[in-house]
Amino acid sequence: MLRRSNSFLADLLTILLSLVLAIVIWVTAVRENNPFITRSFDLVVELQGLPDNALVTNTVQRSVRIEVNGPTAILNQLRPEQFLAVIDLSQLPFGETAAPIQIVADIDDVTVISQFPTTTVIVLERQTSREVPVVVILRGTPARGHTTADPISDPATVQISGPATRVEEITEARVTILLDDARDNITVTRRPLFYDQQGNVVGTNNLSLSTTEINITVPITQLADFAEKPVVVNWVGEPAPGYRLLNVTNEPRSVLVTGPPEVLNGLSSIQTEPVDITGATQPISLQATLILPRGVSLDDVQPILVVIEIEPIYTSSVVPVIPEIRALGPGLTYTLSVDTVRVVVYGPLPVLDSLENDDVRVTLDLLGLDIGSHNITPNVVVTATGLEVRSTQPAFITVVITTVVTPTLPLESSLGETVPPPQTAWVWWLTFPPLALSFRWSFYIANGTSQ
Repeated sequence: MLRRSNSFLADLLTILLSLVLAIVIWVTAVRENNPFITRSFDLVVELQGLPDNALVTNTVQRSVRIEVNGPTAILNQLRPEQFLAVIDLSQLPFGETAAPIQIVADIDDVTVISQFPTTTVIVLERQTSREVPVVVILRGTPARGHTTADPISDPATVQISGPATRVEEITEARVTILLDDARDNITVTRRPLFYDQQGNVVGTNNLSLSTTEINITVPITQLADFAEKPVVVNWVGEPAPGYRLLNVTNEPRSVLVTGPPEVLNGLSSIQTEPVDITGATQPISLQATLILPRGVSLDDVQPILVVIEIEPIYTSSVVPVIPEIRALGPGLTYTLSVDTVRVVVYGPLPVLDSLENDDVRVTLDLLGLDIGSHNITPNVVVTATGLEVRSTQPAFITVVITTVVTPTLPLESSLGETVPPPQTAWVWWLTFPPLALSFRWSFYIANGTSQ
């Protein structure tokens, strides 16, 4: 019985050994046909499980490299998307922590043999919100005789959200307004600066603000016994004929006066003493004196500079001009299609009224022109200052050029008849041939007798 038991155990061990050897031989054969290799992959690290009231406030390592081992046929088909690199934030405490980077993969016969890095630093902070007041700081003073009321800001507070350590150090949002002698209400839009308890400026990068601009209104009112009144220049007279009043300005345009409120309320403006512009042809610049009602005085005595602009009246005028001929060739004469040229000039009326005969000249240049009819554009020259030529009528002149006809004394024949001038003799010979022959015969007989 014992022999049978030992024989059965030996047979079983032989079978098991044979099976193991067979598996080893099979695995070896498989590996020879599909060997194991190692590949590297770069993965993007994902943050998961962030609590609602928490923030990650540092820059986190967002990539990790892993090496995997497995059969060639499987690794050659692997992609990085088949792996997941995760940092679980749900169990991390507030503050700075070295959080592990977990690699998740469910791929048969593939093993992650290394990764770098295995951890990364996470700074987790509690998220909070708070409202801080808007504080308006006024610099300078309003104009004399004016005062300011409490500034109005819209909105009155700014809500700040972000990490608790940063939010809790901010105590106010501050806006500074320069008054600069203001006389009217100031309405501006400004970006606030944020300050801590010690009065230091605090940055707001990576913080969430309910608004980045504040609308500020600073009411400015006038004191009861002060008033700002416009200055009115009291000018009298008229400029010289041909001139006009263009503009009247004064500096300052208004003055601050003081006096009883009932008098100031009934005062619409402050006039200067009369400024006479009678016969003026040039701009007038002078200092004027103000006429103040009884009981009213200037808060600050200052000169009133008055500038009165006078300019000529501009208009146009038609000037008839007899054209002058230039460069007519010798032995030639001319006739014109018109006797005068009408020149339209524009400029100051006083200059137009004082034009003389030679202030506007029209010339016709006939240089190089031969006998015949020619259209010549008139050349207009204006010597009076400040005038410009707008047009000429007509735009061109027809000039007919002919030779000069030289008059001669009539000849008397031996028969007592008058001989026509040489330039028309050919007509006379043709008209009266018998008489011509008689004249020539008598002429030769007379010459022969005298010789």
